[in-house]
Amino acid sequence: MNEKEKLQQLFKEELIKELRNVYIKYDQKDLILFGEYRVKKTVDNLYEVTMIDTSICSPKVFNTVKTAVSYAVLHKLGDKEQAKKVVFLDQQVNTLDLEIKIHTKIYRNATDVDRKGIYLTKLQTDYIKKKQVLESLKTVINTSKYKQRNIFEKYIEARKKKQPIFDKR
Repeated sequence: MNEKEKLQQLFKEELIKELRNVYIKYDQKDLILFGEYRVKKTVDNLYEVTMIDTSICSPKVFNTVKTAVSYAVLHKLGDKEQAKKVVFLDQQVNTLDLEIKIHTKIYRNATDVDRKGIYLTKLQTDYIKKKQVLESLKTVINTSKYKQRNIFEKYIEARKKKQPIFDKR
């Protein structure tokens, strides 16, 4: 290998190393984020986030790919509180969906007018709670999008200045 080929190989390796921090790619139906997180669709149509290089963190499961990616972005940036909030709110949506399903079934099967009224009220409360949880989740997801956009902007600036954007861990 001559000097020119060695230089090209070195440049390619460095570029790949830096892109690892901002790169999102598909790997056989999975989504790889930052070279550290794998988002995988499960048989239950849920999305599981695992860390690739470590088995320390247990997998997190989400309803949508959007919430899964938001979790990974926030976790990568070290915003553990917001990442936990995404997990919590996503679980709340699951819980409320189940309550709505149960209350709907009871409401439909009720023959007593008072009982129907009680479960109709419970359904209304469930839908209001779900709407509030979804709004909170949307806010956290938008925060994640904003932070992700900043990562890409920092990457572009760093490439111009040839500075690393993340500390080596």
